[in-house]
Amino acid sequence: MSTVQLTEILLQAGIVTRNDISRALNHQADHGGKIGSTLFELGMVSEKQLVHYLSKQFGIPGIDLSRTTLTTSVLRIIPAIIARKYTLIPLSFHGELLTVAMAEPHNERAIDELAFMTGRRISAYVAIENVIKQAIDRCYSGIPIEPYQRPLSDGGSSENTPAQMEIIRGSELLLHGVMSTLDDQVLPAFDQTLDPAVAVRDDQLPVIKTPRSQQLVLIVDDDYEVSAIWTTLLTEAGYRVAHARNGVDGLKKVRCLKPDLLILNALLAELNGFTLCERLKNNRHYRLIPIILVTSPYSSWQIDPKTKKNYNADILLEKPVSPTLLLEKAIQLLLQNPGASESLPDLPSDNIGRLIEQGIAAYKEKSFASAQHFFLEAIHIDGLAPKIHYYLGKTYEKTGDTIKAIASFEQAIVIDPHFFYATKDLALLYEKRGFQQKAIKLWEQAIATCTDSSLKQKIKDHLIRLLD
Repeated sequence: MSTVQLTEILLQAGIVTRNDISRALNHQADHGGKIGSTLFELGMVSEKQLVHYLSKQFGIPGIDLSRTTLTTSVLRIIPAIIARKYTLIPLSFHGELLTVAMAEPHNERAIDELAFMTGRRISAYVAIENVIKQAIDRCYSGIPIEPYQRPLSDGGSSENTPAQMEIIRGSELLLHGVMSTLDDQVLPAFDQTLDPAVAVRDDQLPVIKTPRSQQLVLIVDDDYEVSAIWTTLLTEAGYRVAHARNGVDGLKKVRCLKPDLLILNALLAELNGFTLCERLKNNRHYRLIPIILVTSPYSSWQIDPKTKKNYNADILLEKPVSPTLLLEKAIQLLLQNPGASESLPDLPSDNIGRLIEQGIAAYKEKSFASAQHFFLEAIHIDGLAPKIHYYLGKTYEKTGDTIKAIASFEQAIVIDPHFFYATKDLALLYEKRGFQQKAIKLWEQAIATCTDSSLKQKIKDHLIRLLD
């Protein structure tokens, strides 16, 4: 929640007077609502002015809904009952990023529920409360109630963006001179060692030919004791076992090892099991890998059957899991899919590398549309490579497509939370456009992922200035 009252911001800007605020407070006492919406209703501030200062108050983008066109496919993502519950409306989706307008964009409970329900990352913009309510009534009136089904995507290429969307920024911050060293104008060189799926050739992968004795089970769980028990059971049953301690490591090992079965804890750090499961099942290269998704009981809500179905796990078990039951289900899936890894299509590594090199060459020549084409082609081949999403984000940034640039950078960070370049450039993008609170969080994350001590100190110095 912002520490600065909206009324104080409007007073300092000379938009309203204390008499205006007194009248608005009296009206608010009788009719309810937020003070900003009341000032707007009484004609004391325009929508554009109010959104501008709400953006300054919250430190995030603001949306003028009167200048925004919404489509039915976007509206279907969030049911009307949820939109009304939290006073929000969906604006657009690009890949796994869903952008919404909210009256309370810092409502973490609402954002968590949206993320869980839709399986997407949520980017919240601020808008006027009563304008959102009017938009909900107008936009949802002709839409039949249907259960939400996530659209399949192959690496985040699906998108639906409003024809018009005016983003209103609280301020344009001037970057300190030292930050010029952080704002790269060229792409980092492509290095295959940073991307295991590209670097590892097929002849380096384990050869899997016979059921059981050569079948590989990948356990992705941060509970060492549970993993040890499951490993003992599976190895005694004759299977090979590999381990990953978090979702990011799990994704890398899936891409390198091509396991015959994945046993996946739903509640993992950095990249949770729900997201990893859905991402693999929606990817043409990995969707044939059977997955046992192990969940924990929820105190706030239970996963309903429709939500379970959306994640596409082959078997879903709830902790505590009986070792006997887990082994029974694992053997069942491995017998049903005796050569799951053999049926996986090989990633054409040479093609990916060539497309990336062509994209970088086009970027250097400032042919950004061509660069986007090459990077999108590479993503179509392997949508789980973080560096390709980062490169694509750089091209969108150059063409001024802020929403797509943010989506691409965030996609890179979701796949690999330790990806410094994506974190740094997303922080720069937010800061240049005046979204200070988002920028501060990302600069803090960049410090944690930066390996260059000199660069890390420059970021720390800059962050201190932002916080002053």
